[in-house]
Amino acid sequence: SSAINSEGYIYVGTPYSGIFLSTNNGQNWNKKNNGLTNLRVYSLAIDSNDFVFAGTNSAGIFRSTDNGENWSPMNNGFILDKAVKSILIDSNEVIFAGTFGAGIFRSIDNGVNWVQINNGLSNTSVNDLAINSYSNLFAATYGGGVYLSTDNGESWIPINSGLSATYVYSILINSSDHIFVGTYNGVFRSTNNGANWMLRNNGIQNLDIYTLAANTYNEIFAGSASHGIFHSTNNGDDWSEINNGLNENLTVQSLTLNLDNHIFAGTSQ
Repeated sequence: SSAINSEGYIYVGTPYSGIFLSTNNGQNWNKKNNGLTNLRVYSLAIDSNDFVFAGTNSAGIFRSTDNGENWSPMNNGFILDKAVKSILIDSNEVIFAGTFGAGIFRSIDNGVNWVQINNGLSNTSVNDLAINSYSNLFAATYGGGVYLSTDNGESWIPINSGLSATYVYSILINSSDHIFVGTYNGVFRSTNNGANWMLRNNGIQNLDIYTLAANTYNEIFAGSASHGIFHSTNNGDDWSEINNGLNENLTVQSLTLNLDNHIFAGTSQ
C-alpha cells in the first residue's frame, strides 16, 4: 500500500516490514514502526490533518499524528482477526475500513470508535473502497463484484450488471465520476454510477489488475500481475504498456500519484 500527504511525504506499507517513509520524493526511506505491533500493512490513508491510518493483517487499524514517528491502535469496536485491505476517508472526515472477511466498518470520531456496516453486503471480503462526488460509496469485493451505498454505508446493494468478473481487486473513480474496477479479467468501466459495466481490455488482455490510479488529466494507470503498468489516455478504451525501467519488477500492487503527477509504483519485489 502507499499514500502521500499534503507535504509530499510518501508512506508505503509492506507485507512483512511495516511502514517506510520518504520525505524527499522517494530518494531515501526510513522505517517507521514505533508502536506498530503488526508489520503486515495492507492499507494506508491520510486525512486533512495529515494523520496517517494504517490497516494491518490481524491487528486492526493504527494511527499516527506525528508523521509516522509513533503509532497507536484505534480498534474500539473493530474485529481484529481480519486483514484491513482498504481505508477511505471522505470530505467530512468519516473513515471507512474494508476488511477481508468482516466487511466494512465506519468511524465518525477520527478512528476512536468503529461500527460494522454490512447491511445488504452479502460478500464481506472487501478489497477496496471508493467514493464519488455525490458521496456514493462503492465497495469492491472478492467474489461478489461491486456494492453501492447511497446512505453513508447504512445499506448496500450489488451493482454487477455486465460485470462478468466478480473477483474485484481495485476500484477507481475519476473526476468525471466514471468508475473503473480492476479484476482477474482486466478492467471494467461504468459511466452511470455502476448501473452497467463494460469490459475495457484493448491492449491489456485478460490480466489480473491489482491497482488503479488517475492523474489530474484523467489519464489512467493500471498495475497488473506479471505485466507491469498499463496506461490509457482515452478513458480506458485503449491501453499500452509503460514499463521502461521497471526491469523484472512487473507485478505491481500499488500505484500512487503526487500533486506533480509523479507516479510511484510498489512492486512485489
